[in-house]
Amino acid sequence: MWFLVLCALFGLVRLLVARRGTEEDWRLLVAFGRHLPLTLEGPQTHPEIWIAAFALAPPGLFPEDATTLSAQAVHERLRAHQAMLQSEMKWFAHRLPNPFLWFLAGVRGIALLPFGLAIELDAQARARRRALEQHADFQRVVTGVLAVVLFVLAGATLLGARSGLEWVRGGLH
Repeated sequence: MWFLVLCALFGLVRLLVARRGTEEDWRLLVAFGRHLPLTLEGPQTHPEIWIAAFALAPPGLFPEDATTLSAQAVHERLRAHQAMLQSEMKWFAHRLPNPFLWFLAGVRGIALLPFGLAIELDAQARARRRALEQHADFQRVVTGVLAVVLFVLAGATLLGARSGLEWVRGGLH
């Protein structure tokens, strides 16, 4: 039982830290957007202006060399990242008041421990966590960890109930 409580508290800490991190990522995205040239000419036309702007790009926004992208592709990537961050902010707003979702966040944190991403403190780690969480294998691992935790919990409950029944039987005689 204590494991469930600790896992839920770990999940709550993860959610609070990640929420702050998402707000920081939003500020990084806004700062990048301010320095992004408003021209529709691509990075090949004015490479020095675009390189200066890309230096401020949030981690994970451009996994490849952004100077090869067109201006339209850069703006589309920017809008997609903005939508993802807004979605994440809404996700955190709905998860914070729910203790069961704290527990699930704790289980996800346990699955992220081997990667050093259980609690991400910088934008680079958050970008790595987001990329990892989008992978289908990660979802399978989280489901497996959750199944093991629930199996252990069910076994402990069964053993606890069994010893409780023996205690009650012993007290009745």
